[in-house]
Amino acid sequence: MIATVTHARVRASQGDVFGALRVLRGVLARSPRDADALRLYSDLERLVPGVRQRRVRALAAWIERVRRRRGRRP
Repeated sequence: MIATVTHARVRASQGDVFGALRVLRGVLARSPRDADALRLYSDLERLVPGVRQRRVRALAAWIERVRRRRGRRP
């Protein structure tokens, strides 16, 4: 895979913030001063706490649904 800022933007637009950050780390490993990559990385890093919180809430809801279903079955 060739890491590009465009690839990172596509991943981010699809909701894959962590994937976009991984791609950007590849870009920055090759070009540490890439202004577009640095800016996008900074913007996406600010989203991480919110993304993590949504993932935690989704996982907690899933666990609760599984528990309720198991409680219904003998």
